Amino acid sequence: MDAQNSTPPTTIPEPEGKPLLLELSADVASLRKENIKLREKLLSLREKELFELKERLTELALHFKVVAGIATLVVAIAAIFGIKQYADLDKVIGSTIAEKIDKSLGYYDQFSRAATQSNNGLCGIAIPQFKELMSKRADDELVFLNLVNCLIEIEDFDEAYRVIAKAREQNFLPRRFVHVLTYNNSGFAVLVKSLRDSNLEREALELLTRAEQIGVAENSPDLPVVLHNLSYYFLAVGNLDRAKVYAQRFKELDASESLWRTDAKRNWFKTLEKKHPSVRSELQKLYPALPRKQ
Repeated sequence: MDAQNSTPPTTIPEPEGKPLLLELSADVASLRKENIKLREKLLSLREKELFELKERLTELALHFKVVAGIATLVVAIAAIFGIKQYADLDKVIGSTIAEKIDKSLGYYDQFSRAATQSNNGLCGIAIPQFKELMSKRADDELVFLNLVNCLIEIEDFDEAYRVIAKAREQNFLPRRFVHVLTYNNSGFAVLVKSLRDSNLEREALELLTRAEQIGVAENSPDLPVVLHNLSYYFLAVGNLDRAKVYAQRFKELDASESLWRTDAKRNWFKTLEKKHPSVRSELQKLYPALPRKQ
């Protein structure tokens, strides 16, 4: 993600439209989104390119003492790989920078493997790897949202809720995480938990509403799935009118078939039917089957 620099004014202007603190908060959120995009680009690099990048970094490190002017560049590049503090640059260059680069490359390589496995229906194999990655970097939002998604796929909603609750305790939700799917996945997992515990309904709505807000603000291609989950939510709590509103918005944004017919085969959907027996017929009305293409 790209961050833009601007020269600060000599005096602080009176806030216009929204308080200065809100503007600063929005700037911070934007920078965090840019960081996620940057790391996604790093993960998309081919193995050969990663190796070449590592070799170039190592070479820069070896010449650090001779070419002092390159210090800032080394620090900036190394920061991408998690190297943030340089109390003694000579010591770092001499004994730890290569190790830190190796560890960071290993971290991204492990994430790439886990993400590939989860994308190919192997969440059972990917989950332990995502958990290990979270133990190393608890604030890695990409790992968090992928882990929660995998736990949803295998329908381990109890474990998903534990992961979400821990993120709340660490103030990653809702203060630091910024991705629409982070809140969509979390909100859906809590929604399913709320089918057995109505005390969680408010938390599920808060998370899904946050996902909606982010999706609308960014014109995200993931917004339809958020709207679909919100229609599930309002059906679950018996508010058919609100469910209709979100179903209509889904159909306006996305011409594809609703996934509820596939969802109806899942165990969590059976729980939804027990709570709200007419949900299947209501979904048929909200999301009628599209005519088959000739």
